[in-house]
Amino acid sequence: MGNIEHVREQIYRGDRQRLGELRALARQGYKLKPPSHLHAALAATRAYQATRGKVAGGRDAFCERALELLDLSGRKPETFNISKQTLAKNLNAITPEVRARYAGKPLPHKDLAHYLSVIRTAAEIDGADIEAAEITFLKELSIWQTAARIDAADETWMAIENLCGLLRDLGTKVASQADLARAFLRQDKLSLRWEALHERLALDRCGQINMGLSPVHPQVEIGVHFDEQRPLPSVPLVRVPVGWGNVELEIEMGSACVSKKPGMDRPAGRWESLKARLIQFREVRLALAFINDREVGPVLMSRGAVGANFDRPTSGTSMIWGTCHWQDTLAVHQEVFCDGGWRRVRLPVVRSDDHEDFGLDHVAPGEAGDWDWEFDPIGHPGSVTMKGADYVSFTRLTPDHLHHWLVTPHPLDGMDVVCPWSLTDATHVEREYPVWLTAGGDFETYWNDVPVEALTCPNDTPARIIETNLHNGRLETALREAASHVVDQTHLVIEQNRLAAQDAQSALRARWAERKPDMTSP
Repeated sequence: MGNIEHVREQIYRGDRQRLGELRALARQGYKLKPPSHLHAALAATRAYQATRGKVAGGRDAFCERALELLDLSGRKPETFNISKQTLAKNLNAITPEVRARYAGKPLPHKDLAHYLSVIRTAAEIDGADIEAAEITFLKELSIWQTAARIDAADETWMAIENLCGLLRDLGTKVASQADLARAFLRQDKLSLRWEALHERLALDRCGQINMGLSPVHPQVEIGVHFDEQRPLPSVPLVRVPVGWGNVELEIEMGSACVSKKPGMDRPAGRWESLKARLIQFREVRLALAFINDREVGPVLMSRGAVGANFDRPTSGTSMIWGTCHWQDTLAVHQEVFCDGGWRRVRLPVVRSDDHEDFGLDHVAPGEAGDWDWEFDPIGHPGSVTMKGADYVSFTRLTPDHLHHWLVTPHPLDGMDVVCPWSLTDATHVEREYPVWLTAGGDFETYWNDVPVEALTCPNDTPARIIETNLHNGRLETALREAASHVVDQTHLVIEQNRLAAQDAQSALRARWAERKPDMTSP
């Protein structure tokens, strides 16, 4: 790289740093001071007028997209009116006369986040570089020079905003390349059920999928049963402990009863009692779904998960397959990864219609517990409307939600958030279904392949681990595999339906051909 190119790169890097700082201010509700808000409104007017005719739906479509971008940034206005961020279209400059005309008036708005939303929307419609458009816009305002530099807390927010942007871009790209939108729309035309534990799509006479096409639009889905959800590709991000108890489990021992995958048929073994600590988790996953009525992208999904720590050295936490809650059985049996493979296990299930009659020894404080939780701790804090841990809920993917789950501690009796993508132990293999790495995977190679200067999220947080696994490609690989699996399952069930319908139609024609004039219809 020549000297000129190097200088340009350094300048652009500094501009991006400043952009991140001002985005953080906008997220915190920064208000522009007069006359800067007029200069911002003039730029917004030009951007809007230049692009409004390029999008189907004109003004309404532009405002809808701007509102979505505001929502994704953590701001949640109910409506977005472009006229409150723009000036008369015949204005070409902010003259003393223009300043006098708008002096003391409430419009145009002074909220920086709204103006950035207009600039982003216009750049998106125009196919332009969004960061470059924002930088050009902000450099015309005095805030570019005068706003205070960020502190360490704001640096964390900037890192989380960048991480959120990376996850959005990855999810959007994976969904587009897998053509998930087409697969979801094709599913909608059939009567189906999604066997979530087996990750299997099947035809069903009644149809068991009981949720809309989008789990976050026009409103978030806060209570769909685990077995009635849509087949949405997803990967785990973190597991938050919400309760635990020391119990004795019955586990099937012997070499013949071990399986490489859970749910497989194999010979029976002998049952033995084993002391364990059961941990009830809230598992937060990155899922791909319709985010509005036209686009598929990433959302956050919460569901229950159960882990077990066995009373033996270096056992770690093994996830239990076959249930979402330690007291609620969704499958015929459960299995746990123990001593080199998956083994059937019997949980100490207590049957009762009153959840107050039983529970774990220790649960998280507050209105929620090991059975229920806040469906959206950011948008609706304290609102516990879940029906149990075998129900799933969704929120949009926003920096605020990522900060809550990946940075904020969630301690419970010496435990905290578990990130299944941890790379700190070179011999550890994540024990969940599906297993993303085969036994013997070299974790140190994954760790060292990521240059430290590429990472911005705080050390010792799940955010740092997720960021690392974006750079080393493991999270991308897992998400692509999950998306391909859903698409393949969709193609398979549609082909099964076509062949079955073809056979039924042939039988119908054969019956008509054999029918005699005096025969009555069946």
